[in-house]
Amino acid sequence: MRKRLLVAFSSLLALVLVGLMAIAWGFGPRLGIALTGRPFFLLPPSPERYAETILEVADHQAIHADSDEYLAARERALAVAKDASSTAEVHDALEAALEAAGGKHSGILNAAEREEWAQSDPAPSPGVTVLGAIAIATVPAFDGFASDGRLYAETLGRGLDSALSGPATCAVVDLRGNGGGDMGPMLAGVSPLLPDGTALEFESAHGTTPVTITGSAVAGGGTPTSVDGVRKHLVPTAILINAGTGSSGEATAIAFKGLEGTRFFGRPTAGYASANIAFEMPDGALVMVTSANDKDRNSVVYGDNPLIPDEQTDDALEAAKAWLAAEHGCEEGRR
Repeated sequence: MRKRLLVAFSSLLALVLVGLMAIAWGFGPRLGIALTGRPFFLLPPSPERYAETILEVADHQAIHADSDEYLAARERALAVAKDASSTAEVHDALEAALEAAGGKHSGILNAAEREEWAQSDPAPSPGVTVLGAIAIATVPAFDGFASDGRLYAETLGRGLDSALSGPATCAVVDLRGNGGGDMGPMLAGVSPLLPDGTALEFESAHGTTPVTITGSAVAGGGTPTSVDGVRKHLVPTAILINAGTGSSGEATAIAFKGLEGTRFFGRPTAGYASANIAFEMPDGALVMVTSANDKDRNSVVYGDNPLIPDEQTDDALEAAKAWLAAEHGCEEGRR
């Protein structure tokens, strides 16, 4: 009797394990992307499995997933994957399919391209400096896969809170050269300057999703991030932008659109004001699938359209300081 029970239990356990493996095989990649930004595979994926995983995300999330151009590019990518001996051989075909599915903001960067991009133009460190009555926040690009988001946000949030609790009565948010990354830490970092509520929205084929700020906590855009113990300082603020401001850098700028006492200086942005689902594949490639376009408080949708500054100039900081002094009495030399 005991032997029969043991055999029955072993058989049941085997069935459960097989079932769990089947679930992991079928849903592991999607679940991994949703939870960790990396698909979960039981075994290293074949080129076909690799391509199918990426294209499945595009099928469900990309803004042009129903287009004939994407459907044709998708079939070509799967055909290439079927004959490929490595995942690297599928990258070019996947790049074409992703661009068809999501536009110019979608694509795939292999590990070498990611490293070259990071080395070619390393982002400055986030920080806050004080010039008289002006707090200047430098808000650079942020790679959420390689950096500490909480430290990034705390450096900015605490720096702004300290400066504006002391000598500063106006602010400058410098987003020049911020090509994007994880917007959660960016918005949390500048949250002392933003009111609670909806900062911007993502407009997709499935509807509209708000990006909200509650205190210093950001939800709905990038990694949920908060900075403990900082206060609100809704002061006159100048936003600096240029052609190097893109993606999440543009989204952070859009969060200031429509706010009283805010003015934009510099040059038009890059025109990548859209939301991406970004995830890292086992070979180190970074995949980006554009799922929505950014929309501001005034219901202006950006997408491929750049943000145009209120005052176009190559010397954005000097123009911003002049405006803050003339309109709001915030002078560089006054404490």
